[in-house]
Amino acid sequence: MDKPLEITFRNMDRSESLVEVIEKKCGELERFYPHIIGMHVSVETPQRRHRKGKFYHVTVKVHVPRKWLVASHSPQKDIRHENLVATVNDAFDAMGRQLEDYARRQRGDIKHHEMPMQGRITKIFPDRGYGFIALTDGEEIYFHENSVTHKAFSRLEPGMSVRAVLAEEESEQGAQASTVEVLGGMRLVDEDGLSAGAAP
Repeated sequence: MDKPLEITFRNMDRSESLVEVIEKKCGELERFYPHIIGMHVSVETPQRRHRKGKFYHVTVKVHVPRKWLVASHSPQKDIRHENLVATVNDAFDAMGRQLEDYARRQRGDIKHHEMPMQGRITKIFPDRGYGFIALTDGEEIYFHENSVTHKAFSRLEPGMSVRAVLAEEESEQGAQASTVEVLGGMRLVDEDGLSAGAAP
């Protein structure tokens, strides 16, 4: 790894024992992809408390040539994520799968466009004609309004569930979608289990 590992703790005290676990996990990621430039890991306890206990949020960002890969495990109704080490393990397992896929794409074993993937709209910039999608594996990808099917770009909102096909060529923003299709026009359910509403 070219740059030093960065570890951030939010809304909680720094744990040296957890730092050791994270450092070991980061070292293990290099077996999936040996050309890692840098890594950043954030560990936090959301300020909003869940009724069933304290849940943790771990995000692993890995800088590889031309892009950042992101694996994020947010608080869920999953008792595993009341255990900090288990949450760290889940995030690093997801990142390991992303690095394996990225390495295979570089070798030409698979192509970006082979399989549509599901995700949700995270950011939308209507006046600029583009937005971002968080895929189910945690990777965030760019999309342009021209890639949205049925001319539905003007109806997109953060939280909408979509299906995206990755383009073979990356944009200046990194990985990008060649096709974006809204799944039923429904928005995803939020953390409290309440529907965020439907698209117009």
